Amino acid sequence: MLLDTRTFKTEQLLAKMPEGTTGSLGKFTPNTSRAATVLGADQWEWLYQQLGKPAEIRLIVSSGQVVANEKGMYEWGNYPFEGRRLLDALKTAGQGKVPILSGNVHFSELSMFKEGDFELVDFTSSGLTHVNQNYPDTPNRRRIAGPFVQKNFGQIDIEWIDYGEPSVTLTAVENDGEIWFQFLLD
Repeated sequence: MLLDTRTFKTEQLLAKMPEGTTGSLGKFTPNTSRAATVLGADQWEWLYQQLGKPAEIRLIVSSGQVVANEKGMYEWGNYPFEGRRLLDALKTAGQGKVPILSGNVHFSELSMFKEGDFELVDFTSSGLTHVNQNYPDTPNRRRIAGPFVQKNFGQIDIEWIDYGEPSVTLTAVENDGEIWFQFLLD
């Protein structure tokens, strides 16, 4: 499922970080207005419908990070109510084993959100043409792999098993083919 996180986003509601703020390289601070949206009403309705349909596997794609949400960049952390709404939708639909595929930070990392038995993995891969050596220094208390700051791409391997759920492996790969980290989604 490809989420459109740009068209309906209420960008004018993004709060700018106060000048001189340290600890983040991004320029935004979370907007706590309940009116701030990332997906908009129609896309939320579509997402709920999609999550209600049976599927052996789902991949959710977001241009901005969902789980790693402390950078002050274009990420779901800038919209805490929308981010919580997405986590709750996935949790309610029993979609914790679904990887979220994200980018837009110019490096790769893997982040995990845990709440009780609910676990959600956000696989971020961006930097096929360029990277930013400073961005990985931004906070991410949920990072479980990475950061990897070389030109890279993300690879998703799905192994269909005769019984049970498919096996999914997430891999950060340098442009020359060298593997930097892997994660088996079980």
